[in-house]
Amino acid sequence: MYCPTCHEEIPNQVDVCPACGAPIERKPLTLPFFGELDSSTITAISIVLILAGLIGVAMQAMGLI
Repeated sequence: MYCPTCHEEIPNQVDVCPACGAPIERKPLTLPFFGELDSSTITAISIVLILAGLIGVAMQAMGLI
């Protein structure tokens, strides 16, 4: 993550840039048709996508696709 003011790399969980002191605004993730997503929903979506990818790789390895 980078500070929008001084463009220095900063840790993900800071509220103020350690380099320049600018406040770091966090915006919630929004997706069309879903609106704002909380962290548990993002985690669930990520797990589903990873599992779908693994199933696809396994099916390709078995010659099913």
